[in-house]
Amino acid sequence: MSRFLCRGQVIPDGDHTLEYEVFIEEVVDGDEPAVYAALLCKSDGHKVFQCRRFGLRLVPDFPGTTKAGYLEHVQEPRYVGPAGSDVRGDYEGLLACAWGRPSLAFGTMFTKFDGALKCPRLPGPPYHFMSTIESVDVAPGSAGEGGTVVSTFEVDPGAWYFEEGHGHMPFAVLVEALLQPCGWFASYLNFFADTPGDVAFRNLAGEDCVLHRPIDREIGTLTLTTTLTRFAKAAGTSIVFFEVACTDADGAPVMNLVTDFGFFSPKILEAQKGLPMTDEMRARRDAPSPTEAISLMDGGGPLAHLPGMASGTMRMIDDLTGYWPDGGEAGLGRVRTFQRIHPDNWYFKAHFYEDPVQPGSLGLEALVQSARALVALNGWLDDVEDPVWEYPIVDFPLAWKYRGQVVPTNSEVVTEVEVLGVNVVDGESVTVTVYGTQWVDGLRIYEVPSFAVRVRSGG
Repeated sequence: MSRFLCRGQVIPDGDHTLEYEVFIEEVVDGDEPAVYAALLCKSDGHKVFQCRRFGLRLVPDFPGTTKAGYLEHVQEPRYVGPAGSDVRGDYEGLLACAWGRPSLAFGTMFTKFDGALKCPRLPGPPYHFMSTIESVDVAPGSAGEGGTVVSTFEVDPGAWYFEEGHGHMPFAVLVEALLQPCGWFASYLNFFADTPGDVAFRNLAGEDCVLHRPIDREIGTLTLTTTLTRFAKAAGTSIVFFEVACTDADGAPVMNLVTDFGFFSPKILEAQKGLPMTDEMRARRDAPSPTEAISLMDGGGPLAHLPGMASGTMRMIDDLTGYWPDGGEAGLGRVRTFQRIHPDNWYFKAHFYEDPVQPGSLGLEALVQSARALVALNGWLDDVEDPVWEYPIVDFPLAWKYRGQVVPTNSEVVTEVEVLGVNVVDGESVTVTVYGTQWVDGLRIYEVPSFAVRVRSGG
């Protein structure tokens, strides 16, 4: 409550000079800082206005209030779950899960996150790959009861990533399309209801990831069926496990995935120790290269314009800093690549609001690009006319493990890839199986035990 006193007026009867004085009485620090002050206004030296203990507070706003252009047309809210649920399943509600007021997405259950307290978020555009929640068979906040959510992703044939994928959806985008419903569902179930303070959400692993068909521009609408299979809680951390099945508009399978995520406090994330490391691993990572470094930047060396190598938004490696033609346990070749981390990179703005971190799917993309560079350096492209890349290979199971993160304060990412096996069909195709791992500022954080890339003739 403030009390104002007015004892004069300012009228347009000539030139007047107004003088304002602000006398700070109290400053309150914290998540919502406030200042209290006495205000005085003078007109030509006469005191005309006074207010004692006027208060001003700084409160959070959300990007969604200034990014309405991402909503082509505002629809009536559509609620999902049992009768009486106030959780939204329309696109505006999903975008609110990324950029908006949390209660706009998840109702009164998330009202406490409408202030300074941070909750897990979906990625925002251009890395947001959910369109609607069609159905969910459990109640909001029913953590531990299992359940299934059905969601959709309406694939825009003109989307930016098709150009990057040379007419096909890049693997990183497809992985995100399957992982994002897991994030939404975990928040809907509210596994972190009893967790004090800020909460972050991270993917930990994927396995039995199998692509059944490539995704082109004309795929239409994908349907994602996401089932919570189990969960575990310990020391303030929750781990949740999902099975995801992706189908096309005709119900035909596109991709399947088994994956798990964890809810963590920011302090736990900062203290992550990464994947196991040995002196041999460190020595291999830091070994001097027998060849000169090769730039993969736009306008750089020959690898920068290699067919199938991303040269725009999806480019995740800057330089190839090491090449050993007979390296690796199989003696078939090994490469080391390098990425400089810039705090203003586009993906930090998209993934996530108030919790910027490089998407793990883009870490996988760096492994793919490194593998393609290795295939080219080994000369396996020379006899393939009009080469076209496939990744992941249809029906080849893929697994990965994450134990760390890339954040804006990091400096560099080093990716290692070595060949495990190669199958050459003269003039037609080359299939290469590889092992990959990734380091950020000396900490080993990602590992893919085995994945495969194939290049075939497009003629």
